[in-house]
Amino acid sequence: YYCPSGWMRYGVKVAETQKEFDAKWGNWHLAYHGTVGEYASSILTSGLRVSTQGCFYEKGVARVYVSPSIEYSAHPRYARPWK
Repeated sequence: YYCPSGWMRYGVKVAETQKEFDAKWGNWHLAYHGTVGEYASSILTSGLRVSTQGCFYEKGVARVYVSPSIEYSAHPRYARPWK
């Protein structure tokens, strides 16, 4: 995966073995979600929250915005640098 210049990559342990990982996540697609640093721990412990607001909002349809592109998710509209 492409890690933008100046970024740090952090891993999150989600399974004990490769077999367990494949059983839980093997069919998932890779997607990125841009956010601010202060929300990272909440996302890791509680997951992404769905929203009924946003650019491609359809009344009453809850969504989570993700992208297959780390560059789009890194745009300042969605993410801000943090240390």
